[in-house]
Parts: sequence; structure tokens; C-alpha cells
Amino acid sequence: VCIFAYGQTGSGKTHTMLGDVHDPGMIPRAMEQIFVSSKELEKQGWQFKLTASMMEIHNEEYKDLLGKGLPAGKTHKASGSQQIHNIHAIVVHDPAGNTTVTDLMVVDVSRPDRFEELLEKAMATRSVGATALNERSSRSHCVFTLRIEATCEGTGETARGVLNLIDLAGSE
Repeated sequence: VCIFAYGQTGSGKTHTMLGDVHDPGMIPRAMEQIFVSSKELEKQGWQFKLTASMMEIHNEEYKDLLGKGLPAGKTHKASGSQQIHNIHAIVVHDPAGNTTVTDLMVVDVSRPDRFEELLEKAMATRSVGATALNERSSRSHCVFTLRIEATCEGTGETARGVLNLIDLAGSE
């Protein structure tokens, strides 16, 4: 599943996705619902592994909002898919239909407190600046990816899913 927040600067895209302490956005609400649902399903023998990543796309470059950054002198560029001098390959599509980004930190968020830590770290790392329409504009796209893997002990069933929640930069 992939959901985009799209609109002009100042229209509330970032607030829609992230919200605040008193009015959570789509990302915290989705995680809360997943935690509640997984707890219920655990009673039926299901086990869950939840992993997440967050990246920013700003001025055609990718930035891992959770990791320590790329090796010195390396950048993620939105264009090109080969390693050329200091540009790392970034988007990889495997035969099973999975898409990954190289050098992007993936964090276990199977517990609510881990998710809260992840979100705080990501938002502290994100690029912001002022515009004529918004004094604190994100000025970038932000991609939150949650991967869910579930296994039922009793039946041997497995299920996998991916949720992408994307806060797009202003559209003006």
C-alpha cells in the first residue's frame, strides 16, 4: 500500500502524515493500529516482525533519516542506477517484486517505544527551511516504509506486506 500527501506548501501535508502529540498523523495512527491488531492476532498464534525505514529526497539526493550517513564522499542521487565515482546505486528491484534502497538503515519497530524513538530521530534529521507560505517548511519528500512479516505457528502460514506513507514537498 502506498499513500501520498500532496498539495502546496503550507497546506498541512506534513501535519497530515506526522501530526503532533495532541493530534497524531497517519504514520503514528497506522502504527498504533498495527500494534493493536498484531497483539490480537498473537492470541491466535501469529508472530510479527515489523521493520521500518525513513528517507528524505531533497534536491535530487536521498538522505537516510535514521542511519549514520554514507561513507565520506558518497552521495545518493535520484538519477542513475549505477555506481559511478561517488554516486551509489540506490534503488534495487528484485525478481520477487521487492524494492530496496542501498545503504538505507532498516530498524526493528516491533515495540511501540522503538517506533517513537525512530520517529523522533528522523524528524530531528529532516531538512527544513522557511518559505513565503510556511515558516517551517519540510522542503523535501519524506518516505516512511514499514515492512510487516507475519507467521502463524499453528498453520505454518506466512504473510508479508509493505506500507509506504509519503509526505511530498510543496507543489507550487
